[in-house]
Amino acid sequence: MRRWQSLFLAVALFCLAFLPPACAEEYRWPSYKGVYQFSENGKVGLKDDAGNILLECEFDSISYFFQDGFAIVKKDGRTGYINQQWQLVIPPHQDEPVIDYANEGITTFRYNEFSQADYLCGFLDLATGEIVFLPYDKIRYCEEGLMMVSKNGLVGFVDKSSDLVIDFRWLSSTGFSQGISLVEDEEGLLFIDKNGNPLFDKRWDKAMPFSGGCAPVCSGDLWGLIDTSGNLIADYLWDEIYSFDSVYFVRKGERWGLLDSSGSVLFEPQWDEIVPSWEDKPEYLFVVENGLYGIVNREGRLIKEPCWKTACSISGEYAALCDENGLYSLVDSSGNILFSTDKHIHGVSENLVTVGNGWGGKCGFLDMQGNTVIPCIYTYADGFHEGLCAVQQGDKWGYINTTGEVVIPFCFDTASEFADGVAWVSIGETQCSIGKDGQLLSGLTTLPEASGIPDASAPPIQDLQNGYDSLKEQLQSDPS
Repeated sequence: MRRWQSLFLAVALFCLAFLPPACAEEYRWPSYKGVYQFSENGKVGLKDDAGNILLECEFDSISYFFQDGFAIVKKDGRTGYINQQWQLVIPPHQDEPVIDYANEGITTFRYNEFSQADYLCGFLDLATGEIVFLPYDKIRYCEEGLMMVSKNGLVGFVDKSSDLVIDFRWLSSTGFSQGISLVEDEEGLLFIDKNGNPLFDKRWDKAMPFSGGCAPVCSGDLWGLIDTSGNLIADYLWDEIYSFDSVYFVRKGERWGLLDSSGSVLFEPQWDEIVPSWEDKPEYLFVVENGLYGIVNREGRLIKEPCWKTACSISGEYAALCDENGLYSLVDSSGNILFSTDKHIHGVSENLVTVGNGWGGKCGFLDMQGNTVIPCIYTYADGFHEGLCAVQQGDKWGYINTTGEVVIPFCFDTASEFADGVAWVSIGETQCSIGKDGQLLSGLTTLPEASGIPDASAPPIQDLQNGYDSLKEQLQSDPS
């Protein structure tokens, strides 16, 4: 009898092993923007709230984080991309494309020259979600409606309809600015219009693109400026020219000065160095004289004299300056000092200033007047995004709101900022996405209990919160 039971059990297990995937139980995560992820047999897919399948259940992970119109999907260790309409537009491939930033409603992408992908470049129309693959080697982001493309070592331009509007006849080129592009052929550098016609009937050995109505050009070893009609408005006097919006830093010998867009001198060469901001479109640059920092804004006005020991760009609009006594000041793009503090200023986000007790010290937040909003009690703090900030206490991450309340507990090993209502976190080796209420949107099915601070010498999270609330009351009753 036992032999028959054993045989029956073996047959039953054999049959169960080959049941179709449809018989597996489906797990559904909460809805996000009208869609939700579902899981079967360890794979995930995407459905809308009506239950219609948007992405088949065949991926290892699906991202909700869209950047420049793309979000990442993973399958068998390969990376693919979906558009904002939740369509798979670049299938998972062993070669991952480089995604450029979105510009003029277009995001361009390109593979490296050794890629095995069918197409090496293309672009995504953000408005329609349509993707266009192009039979070219490389592509540059969209500027003034045109994208530079290359083929067999030569450069041309396509428009947003993917039509080739300037043929492949240049050795190199910049994008278009003010309807003009700087290109190179066998005879040198020249400027062309958007039809590919040469301008100014002249070539240069060295030149730079137009910016703010002028372009730096070089004759011999000296630089000058031309306007959009090709007229020389600043003579060939300068050893170097650096464009900054509608003003131009010029170097003579070891010193830097400043010209306006008419070629007139705003500041004679007097600074030892200019230090660009790390922002894409900075509101100011730093100038250095005798080791001290000052600030010049986009209009070419010296808004802070060089008298600061250190300077740091912390956002497009604000800079942090430090004097010889170690006092930090937050300065806006008009040169106004908003406040000074003995704490290190790290950044500004959503009208809160991230500060720390020295580099690597505990972090907290001040308001734009320098008042303490959240004391320096966190191991590390990002900036605020969408009203929440990822903060680290001990080895764990959680999220606080702008009043310092812990709204998502400390249970993550890593945590990103929120973007469009979703953040990426990790627990162990598992990547997850969460909503602003802390609810899991993908990854695990449940969150672990908040573990507090692993460091035994640190207080539990609740004690820390109680201590913070008490300190906040003291600060409100006695700001000193």
